[in-house]
Amino acid sequence: MRIHKTAVHPPGCGCNNCHRDDGSVPLDQADAPTVARMMSGAIRNLTGRDLRVVVTAKLGRDSSDATTDRVEVSDGARTWDVTDHLGAALSFDPPF
Repeated sequence: MRIHKTAVHPPGCGCNNCHRDDGSVPLDQADAPTVARMMSGAIRNLTGRDLRVVVTAKLGRDSSDATTDRVEVSDGARTWDVTDHLGAALSFDPPF
């Protein structure tokens, strides 16, 4: 059973909460599923960082034919491909 983190803290954070399995994780140690959960609002974003979200989509002849190919999140130092982790929340109009 995978234990989900409750928040994402600033990079390099070494607080006691970041050392617990069910606590937080520093941004520089977060994996793509954790970043995706943060972007979807399932866990708290306590990073103190501006995050860049890039959505790459295919547009058909009709704008209703738009499909999302890739979603990447970056903090300037690292990039996470969260495409496969957003699940049903992934659409041409992402929830973030």
